[in-house]
Amino acid sequence: MTTASFALARFRDGDAVRVGLVAGDRIRPLDDDELGGGLNAFLADPDWDRLAALVDAPGEWHPLSDVTLTAPVEPRQVLQTGANYRQHVIELVAAGLTQNTDRTPEEARAFAADMMDERARSGEPYFFIGLTACVVGDDVPLVLPAYSEVHDWELELAVVIGREAFRVSREDALDHVAGYTIVNDITTRDLVFRKDMKEIGTDWYRSKNAPGFLPTGPLLVPAPLRRPRRHPRAPRAEWTGDAGCPHLRPALRRTGAHLGGIPDPPVAARRPAAHRQPGRKRAALEEVPARRRRDDGNHRRARHAGRAVRGGGGEVTLEQAQGPDRAQGPEAGRGALRQAQGPAPSEDPADLDRQNPEAEIAARAEAYRNWGRWGEDDVLGTLNFIDADKRRQAAALVRDGVSISLSQRFDTDGPQKGWRRRTNPVHTMTDTGTDAERGNQGFPHGIGGADDVISMPLQCSTQWDGLGHIFDHGFAWNGRRAGDVVTSDGDLVTGIEHAASVIVSRGVLLDVGRHLAPETGELADGYAITVADLEACAAAEGVEVARGDIVLVRTGHYTRARREGWGDYAGGPAPGLSLTTAGWLHRTEIAAIATDTWGFEVRPNEFDVPAFQPLHQVVIPNLGLTIGEMWNLDALADACADAGRWEFFLAAPPLPITGAVGSPVNPLALL
Repeated sequence: MTTASFALARFRDGDAVRVGLVAGDRIRPLDDDELGGGLNAFLADPDWDRLAALVDAPGEWHPLSDVTLTAPVEPRQVLQTGANYRQHVIELVAAGLTQNTDRTPEEARAFAADMMDERARSGEPYFFIGLTACVVGDDVPLVLPAYSEVHDWELELAVVIGREAFRVSREDALDHVAGYTIVNDITTRDLVFRKDMKEIGTDWYRSKNAPGFLPTGPLLVPAPLRRPRRHPRAPRAEWTGDAGCPHLRPALRRTGAHLGGIPDPPVAARRPAAHRQPGRKRAALEEVPARRRRDDGNHRRARHAGRAVRGGGGEVTLEQAQGPDRAQGPEAGRGALRQAQGPAPSEDPADLDRQNPEAEIAARAEAYRNWGRWGEDDVLGTLNFIDADKRRQAAALVRDGVSISLSQRFDTDGPQKGWRRRTNPVHTMTDTGTDAERGNQGFPHGIGGADDVISMPLQCSTQWDGLGHIFDHGFAWNGRRAGDVVTSDGDLVTGIEHAASVIVSRGVLLDVGRHLAPETGELADGYAITVADLEACAAAEGVEVARGDIVLVRTGHYTRARREGWGDYAGGPAPGLSLTTAGWLHRTEIAAIATDTWGFEVRPNEFDVPAFQPLHQVVIPNLGLTIGEMWNLDALADACADAGRWEFFLAAPPLPITGAVGSPVNPLALL
């Protein structure tokens, strides 16, 4: 085995993840051929000497600081072992005995020590299975579940098993180890023991398997293991135990990762706080450079669901991260929340990093997130801003009794072209007048009738996007896991039916098309509407956007499409809101927003690298904002201009389609 200093890592290259060879502060991309078919194939039969020869060879080397590393492995299985560090277990057991028995602390520790010594002589390792979804890199924000405040972390050694095996002997165990890495093992401590079924004992599935609960890496070092060394700022931990690596004999199948804990210090010994909140903890292995991530304000960005997190800008206190006190209403904690999040992202599109949509999206998602604002069980998001007083205010705006439909027609002459199986509505008659004339309907005394059916995607014409329509890194509105919200049975939590009696409020039309292009009333495709545009338009109309309003933004795109033909109206270039308007959408506390375009936001989206609907990703799952698209605002714009007022009563309830993530709608504006 060579003694060259190198390691493997995985890094992001656009939307792809590649494997690289790390030596010092450099990284060299490796293709699948160099790895013999990919990383897992290499780890099944690793030739570390061949990779070591590349360390000093010419090639495509890049500064390590220029890439974003992710988890160094993508395991097929995760096997974890517990209670294998002697002093850690002694302290845990002794604390329990001291609290629940008559033993003195000294007697409790002596008993626990004897137990661990016996385990070392004749006991079996204690294994349990983890979820692969827990294994993430430092590039993925750590989300602390809102269902507990008692989260803890331990620094761990991860043993990467490369070869397929079953019941490996103690003597042969290390032959199956391909390499090692480091993980932060997160635990929700108050879920470890089942209170409802004490006979079952521990519940490691609930307590250790939230998404991202095994932040891993960033480096994978080759076996055999070099002597572990402590990061200069890491507290000391004892590296002894009853189950060292050669003693661990899991039933292994295919490529997996095994984790063994390094207490830091024993959890039960921590005082006065019993548990510390998770944070990124760094460790290194001998001769492998410990890499410090660049912290430009966008890395290690921590999401929270009303719980404490540690982010790139320092530790966020529990009080700051929890945000508004639900008992005091949504206004109570806004100042503390803004303080915790730091300066708001820029609202000038010129300041967007057009090479880094991930960072720009994450900055706004964190800054404007409303998770927990209306309670853990909320299903309405910003529609909560509509209350009885708001509806009474809206009703008072009906002066002329003019009613205007804001819907496109639902027929085969629509904008859809089949993207994501979206088609135009298909209307079919099942009974007709011809059937009645011929008397073949089977009704008595000459009565006849007609029936029909319609088949259509729920997002094919004028519609609302529900809160289950868009996810952010696998999370839905209010911090719920996307897979727990929307299944093959539909949106089980935030289905559009919950909004069926809610969306009635004051409507405000911002005719940005006529404001910025008075000659045509139509913005050019690709025009990004800014906060300045929205505010200037409102000022010119003499209207003020207020809490609970439903804002309608007319661009003129629908007008042009109906005049010239649909063309690429569905999914092509279009004017729309800039990503930088996310802060305005948040601070105005509007209930919902709709536009006359297919996608609500500007298209192409405002980046020079691949991106797709970034404003959707911010405002639906993070703000909880309901979005309307493909609304026909032309007649309303004419009526508002004639009346000289741009506020009105708006009723736009969705169809109560159980479990739907969107709904057709026929909005009615009354002036």
